[in-house]
Amino acid sequence: MAARGIPRLFVGNLPWTIGRKELRDYFSQFGQIQAVNVYYDKETGVSRNFGFIQFGSREGYLNSARETNHFLEGNRLTVSDMNIAGSVLRTPNQKQNFRERPTNSSTGSGQTGAKRPSTNISQIFATSKGDPVV
Repeated sequence: MAARGIPRLFVGNLPWTIGRKELRDYFSQFGQIQAVNVYYDKETGVSRNFGFIQFGSREGYLNSARETNHFLEGNRLTVSDMNIAGSVLRTPNQKQNFRERPTNSSTGSGQTGAKRPSTNISQIFATSKGDPVV
C-alpha cells in the first residue's frame, strides 16, 4: 500500500519489452524508488503496457513531475499521479460524462447525435436503376 503523502505514478504506454528493472532504472534518475509494478497478461505473459512507480520521497515524485516528456524505447510514456483510492487524477477539463450526449436542437425532438441527411426512398431506387434523381 502506498505511504500517505507520497503519491504513486501511473505509467502508461510502456513498450512491451519494458519490465520492472528497466522502469526502475529510468525513474531512479528522479529520486529513490520504493516500489515498481508492471502488469502482465496472465495468459500470454506479455506486458499490458502500464505500471506504477512509488518514490521513497516526495522530492523524487516532484522531480519526475517536472519532466513533461518521458520516453522509453521510442514510446512517449503517459505519466499521471494517483490518488489514495488508486484511480488516475484528471483535471476538470478532462472529465467526461459518457451519458451526456449532445442533443439535436434542429429537430427539437431531443434526439441524440448528429443530424442525418434526409433521404427519400424513391431516390435510392432511382439511383440503383440508373434513373436520374429528381
